[in-house]
Amino acid sequence: MGIVELLLYKPVTGKIISEFTNALLQGPSPLSVAQREMIATFVSHLNGCEFCYKMHKAVMESADAEEGEILECAIYQVESEKVTPKLKALLKLAKLIQSNELHAMEKEISNAHAAGASDEEIHDTVLISSAFCMFNRYVDGLGANLPKDEGAYSSLGAFVAKQGYKSSLSK
Repeated sequence: MGIVELLLYKPVTGKIISEFTNALLQGPSPLSVAQREMIATFVSHLNGCEFCYKMHKAVMESADAEEGEILECAIYQVESEKVTPKLKALLKLAKLIQSNELHAMEKEISNAHAAGASDEEIHDTVLISSAFCMFNRYVDGLGANLPKDEGAYSSLGAFVAKQGYKSSLSK
């Protein structure tokens, strides 16, 4: 069963998940689509969710190929010189959410503000990180199949980067 089948299995929740994902990753935000996809990719990587990691990495790269290279570097090397101080601070915040180390939140939020992150960017980072902890468990918990063809991620990523996450369930 793939992700579409998971969403179609129970349309009432599938529609909500689809619309919520679209709002988080494609809707209005001071963070670019590629940056939001990078946060989703980063959290999925930390959670070991192969499908979500590969899928959102492909969307991130399709959303902005130039920015995607820098963002991919951030996933593996948060402290890289290529990663802006603001993005480093937001990724550290995302990691706290993913690891449930909430005792350090106040400090990391202060660090994010000091690095130039707005309240809305911090909000969006925390919400995306939290949502992807749930999404990763949903996908892995119900055993979503990985595409057999690795090229499927690139074509699906390009499609989602243009069309968003709204499915036929959202109509």
